[in-house]
Formats: sequence, structure tokens, C-alpha cells
Amino acid sequence: MVQDRLTPEEAAGHQVALAGPIGPFFRVGTEKKAGYGLSGHVNLEDEDGWYGDHTLSWGGGMTLAWFADRKNDLAGVVAVQATIPTDVPAVTELKQVFRKDIYRKYAAWREKRSS
Repeated sequence: MVQDRLTPEEAAGHQVALAGPIGPFFRVGTEKKAGYGLSGHVNLEDEDGWYGDHTLSWGGGMTLAWFADRKNDLAGVVAVQATIPTDVPAVTELKQVFRKDIYRKYAAWREKRSS
């Protein structure tokens, strides 16, 4: 499920799509290699302070995102309740805050626990 299933040609198209406006719905960062597994987007490299290598994620609904990061033992789901018309930039920002902040809080918890 967390292995990249794209051919080189499909991967090139996938990268082009992720570099566009749809990109923030699916990933934390845009600088690392990414692919597509059986269940969604797969990070193929660690994102420092965020998704680990082979994290599976999905941001398919404009107001929904989830991830499963086996390397860092974290998983999360966020659903933003939005009104119509939806403020897309605000929803995108909220999803990114969730994705990033959960890792920050997890790191703080681990540090506190080890001291």
C-alpha cells in the first residue's frame, strides 16, 4: 500500500499536478520525491520535521485530509467544517497547520517524556 505504483511517465504527470494548485491538498512540502500507492499519496523521502519516508496521505476532499506515518508512529485525520462558498485559502491553511503542528507537538511530547 505504501509503495510507489506509478510508471516513470505517470510519475512525471503526478509531479506536474502536485506542483500546481492541487499540491497543497495532498502534501506537506513540495521539494521531496512523491508517488502514489494503492490508497493515496506516498512521500518517497523524509520531510524534515514532518512526514517520514513512505508516509501515506490523502487530501482528496477540499475539507478533509488524513495521513499514516509508520516511520514516526503517527496518524491523523482532519475535517474542516466549511460553509458554501468555501474559503479555499483558509481551508488549505488550516489543513497545513494541522499537518505541521501535530509533528511539532509530538516532538515536544517525546522530548518531555525522555527528560
